[in-house]
This record gives sequence, structure tokens and C-alpha cells, in this order.
Amino acid sequence: MTTQRQAEAASIDEIFEQYYERNLTDGLPIIPPTAARVQAMLATVKRDPQESLGAVAPKWGQATIQKIAINAVMAGCLPEYFPVVVTAVECILEESMNMLGVQATTNPVSPAVMVNGPIRHELKMNNGYNVYGEGNRANSTIGRALRLVLRNIGGGIPGDLDRSTNGWPGRALCFAENEEANPWTTYAEDQGFSRNTNTVTTFSVGGFMNLGDHHSTTGLGLLQHFCRILGNGAGDPYARFPVISLCPEFVQLLVEDGFNKEDVKKYLFENGRIRASGFPQPVGEEYLRARNEMAEKAGSTLPKLEMDSWIPFANSANDIALFVAGGAGRHSALLIPSFGGAAKATKEIKT
Repeated sequence: MTTQRQAEAASIDEIFEQYYERNLTDGLPIIPPTAARVQAMLATVKRDPQESLGAVAPKWGQATIQKIAINAVMAGCLPEYFPVVVTAVECILEESMNMLGVQATTNPVSPAVMVNGPIRHELKMNNGYNVYGEGNRANSTIGRALRLVLRNIGGGIPGDLDRSTNGWPGRALCFAENEEANPWTTYAEDQGFSRNTNTVTTFSVGGFMNLGDHHSTTGLGLLQHFCRILGNGAGDPYARFPVISLCPEFVQLLVEDGFNKEDVKKYLFENGRIRASGFPQPVGEEYLRARNEMAEKAGSTLPKLEMDSWIPFANSANDIALFVAGGAGRHSALLIPSFGGAAKATKEIKT
């Protein structure tokens, strides 16, 4: 990586070209990681700059606090964002995230970052309109910083150690939960944290599906509509940990119909299903063969699936991650977890 002295001496254009030629950027312009900028990041956490949070697969580079700070500067983060970036790196290094598989697979999967707690407002993060899109500095640069860590420390360079066939545009996704529009427990509370605790959650996500409904007038009708869509997800043997965000209007409709969060997850799990017999016979048979073979390799003790087995789109109701996000409008989202060997992790943000 270019030294801090070089970063201070060269022009922004020269630095960007150098970094780009050396595969140290995501293709977008960067902020030069000068000593002063890196030090401003480091000053927001009480950590030794040489402390390593662990090795990032598949290159197994050591994610030191200083290296993470350099990538956060390059991504355009403000110093106050840095504790969130550090926590996101801690999350992806959890065994449950299976970053060796995620970084090296041909799947388009990548860790997405969700933030809970009062820090969402302190950093002016977006949890409403266009929550998964562009336009918010904190959302955009925190997600980008994690992507640069995966690239520059973990070696996840497309076509090299990153073997994703297609990738997807959300590989630097970061957002906040719309807690104010959530009448239930927040996602962080579901993981055992208080509502006033600042947390980061990372999910393995490989795509996005809009869950729109302009016709249902009851919560039950809405869930039935969702099940018709989500049942198709049962056809993917690798997508077993679905991540679903509900828009405020849909949540209100569900509450008025007497549903709580656990009711919603239970209904979706029990009814968002398909049967192999719904496919033409050769397709159904091949689907069952692949599903049963995968289950056997994973050491499952469950009975083998048959043509008339109702196949869910998740392992269990508890494996469905459900939270509130987005602005006004009748659209929710399924963040598709297209890599079955990776799940999710949640940690408290500490300075």
C-alpha cells in the first residue's frame, strides 16, 4: 500500500491512479489516507493501532486497527463512523459468517451491515426512504469501508481470490433499522441487546427482491401474498437464512390485524413453502436429489424429502431475520441469502 508520506506528497489524482493500478480500490475515487486523516480515525477508539482483530480470508491478512482505519479513510468515512466500521469487521470475523466461503465462492454473496441504537441518529444514517440505495454518506461509506477491508486485507479481488461469477451491486450495503416505526422489538433486542445499545449486525446477502403489495387490506392477506413469493425461495437449497425488512405501512397493517413479530415469522415459515410435485416430474426429482444430497452432506438427521413434502424457505422460524426499514409506500424487501454456509452476527459498538 502507498505510504502515508507518499499520500501526502502526491496529488489526489496521482494517488487514485496508483491505488487503482495496484487493485487497492473498488474503482471509485478515494480519499488519500494521510497520517493526519488516519490518526483522526484512530482517535475515536481506545484501541492499540497494531491490535489485530483477526485474519481476513482468503488471503488471511491481519485486520489491525490501523489498517482498518486506512481503508475507512479511503472509503470517505468521517472519523465518527470508525467505531461502526471496527465493529462490522469484528462481526464478519465471527465463525458464523464463514468469510472464507463468502469471499471465495462463485456466489454473489457479501456481508451487509445493519446498525441499531441511538448512534443511527448521531451519524445521521438513513433508515427511511431509499434505505438500501445511495445518497447517505454514513450508509455509503461505512459499507464501502468494509468492502475495502475485504479487498485490501482479505484479498477479495474479483477474478483473483474473489471468484464470484456475477457479483451484485449491493456488495457494500449498509443501512439502519427504522426503530421508530417498529412497534415490536428491534432486531438488536431480538439478539439480547437493549434498545439503547448501539449494535452492528452483518448478514450474508446475495441479492434483493422487492416484496410489493398494493391490494391486500389485512395483515393476513399481506402475509399470504408474501408466502406466494417467498415459497419460490424454497427452490434454492442454499438460501436458508432469509433476511426480510418490512416497511412501516405493512407493519401497521399487521399490528391492526393482531400479529406480533413472532406471529409473522411463524406464519411465513409454515406457509412460505413449495412441493417438488409442483414442478414437472424430471425437474422435481432432480430438485429433491440435490436437496437430499446437500442435507446428507451437512449431517442432517431429518427424514428425506419426498415429492409431496412441503419445503420451507428457511431452516426454522427463528432463522428468519425480520426488522423494519424504509419509508412510506407499500414495498418491503427480501435480502436474499444465497450462500447457505453463512449466517449472521451481531455485536455491540464500543469505542
